[in-house]
Amino acid sequence: MEETFDTVNIPIDTLRALLTVIQTGGVTAAAVQLGVTQPAVTAQIKRLERLVGGPLFQQSNITERGRTVARYARRIIAINDQLVSIVAGQPGLLRLGVPPIMTTHRLHHVFAGCREIEDRIRLEIEPSPILEKNLAGAFIDVALILSERPGDGAAFSWPEKFVWIVSKDFALSPGKPVPFLAFPDSVANKRGVEILEAREVPFRTVLTSRDMATHFSLCESGRGVMVFPERYVPEHLKIAEWLPEIPALYAGIHVREGFEPAYLSRAIECVRTAFEPKFEQGLLRVKSRHVADRP
Repeated sequence: MEETFDTVNIPIDTLRALLTVIQTGGVTAAAVQLGVTQPAVTAQIKRLERLVGGPLFQQSNITERGRTVARYARRIIAINDQLVSIVAGQPGLLRLGVPPIMTTHRLHHVFAGCREIEDRIRLEIEPSPILEKNLAGAFIDVALILSERPGDGAAFSWPEKFVWIVSKDFALSPGKPVPFLAFPDSVANKRGVEILEAREVPFRTVLTSRDMATHFSLCESGRGVMVFPERYVPEHLKIAEWLPEIPALYAGIHVREGFEPAYLSRAIECVRTAFEPKFEQGLLRVKSRHVADRP
């Protein structure tokens, strides 16, 4: 007689609920993002805990079991989504995340160099900390992320120099604090504030917004200073060299675990071509590893 084995089938929805809770930081926020009630998310997590044989969270902190389940969940969801796209006869979708501060003058280069896969790209413009969470939660596939250190696990990584920019006729009255244009959740914004505080430079926040157009409008009119990539500074603005130097950040191209479409290498090359500094600019590429095409 053939021996049989008990099997545990874990629904995709429970795995998505887990990753959403991790990505958003809580059940309430996860419920909003998933478009369901909070009790429904809680029930999904409890159901998953029963299936995997133990708690996934303890006092709002993810357990080691939870981290293991999340790691496999990302792979399972990636395979599920790829299979659905194949069955539906649709090309695989590339959900690409880019921070706003890097898109202002370069985003069109992504599409200019990726005509053959342009119809597969869906953009998400968010600050780097949010992109990191969305990548870990399998909500995006490829992301250009800024960080304070070289990105571990990045397909490509390079130093990115940031500077203070102002209007060409900007003048700060003696004794007045620096008018600062703040961008919430921005790694570059955080680095700029840290430098001002470390050097004891008086400043006051005159704007808090994620709208780059508003930042440029106030900067161009002489109402404030903002942090911006040095190589993208518009000609009609200037670098405020009288403010303290900002240590370089690192830009990295990161790929979601389990995301391995046939066009992955081409997609990464598109993002790299659009954003990575050219060698003749004198900027050192600190890390790169070849990412081969997947079958």
